[in-house]
Amino acid sequence: MAGELYVCATPIGNLEDITFRALRALREADLIAAEDTKRTRALLSHYDISVPLLSYNAHNRKQRVPAIMAKLKEGAKVVLVSDAGTPGISDPGPLLVAEARKEGIPVIPLPGPSALSAALSICGFDMPQFTFTGFLPRREGEREKLLLELRESGRGVVCYEAPHRIEDALASLAKVWPEAKVALMRELTKIYEEVLVGSPAELAAELARNPRRGEMVLVIAGDKEGGREKAPSQDQIQETVLALMERMDKKGAIKEAAAELGIPKRLVYQAVIDLPGRGEMD
Repeated sequence: MAGELYVCATPIGNLEDITFRALRALREADLIAAEDTKRTRALLSHYDISVPLLSYNAHNRKQRVPAIMAKLKEGAKVVLVSDAGTPGISDPGPLLVAEARKEGIPVIPLPGPSALSAALSICGFDMPQFTFTGFLPRREGEREKLLLELRESGRGVVCYEAPHRIEDALASLAKVWPEAKVALMRELTKIYEEVLVGSPAELAAELARNPRRGEMVLVIAGDKEGGREKAPSQDQIQETVLALMERMDKKGAIKEAAAELGIPKRLVYQAVIDLPGRGEMD
């Protein structure tokens, strides 16, 4: 008889934020597949739970899946946990879940803490529709291109960010979406939990004055919530540049279009890079 795979949410900071059902599943498990064994061991110790742990993370997931699947096929009860929060959200969980489903193994959710839902619950923004991006791209160009696309959608945005990259994220946001209404959450459910709300420039200035540590969540209100006009689409940018190129070279048209549309010149350039032009670009 096949076993069962439990996908178990664990605390994102406060160890009291765990359900009775999750604790029972952890106690009764034959094996716990943990993204961060050190962190999970601390949780288990707090609740006096002693169950074998197996490291399962982004670096070893492909190697670990066969061993975990073998246990499940033998009838074992396996609990999957991430380093914090709900597995399957910006972590390696989906690979194991997909394989279990493929093999007909029951997959059972044990809902609970999530930085995503926690941030949405206290941001104060009305966001019936939103896009969750996980972590923003590391490269500036890719990050700003994504943020422009998100702004164009009109929906709210939720993303995770590391403390050593938050300044770059806010700088890109200030370029692409300067009037955005942003809530920055830090250390959710922990002793030094903090929520800052403002424009990208205001938040960047505050962090410059008083640098913060800890994992962060950014919630960006959509255009409807923030009361802003929708950003121009790529087609609109291209049409504007083509019209301007009737009386000036491509380089000048890009500069003029950026001023007319109220967006960074870099983003106009990205939208029209393949358009033919009379002038050379820097």
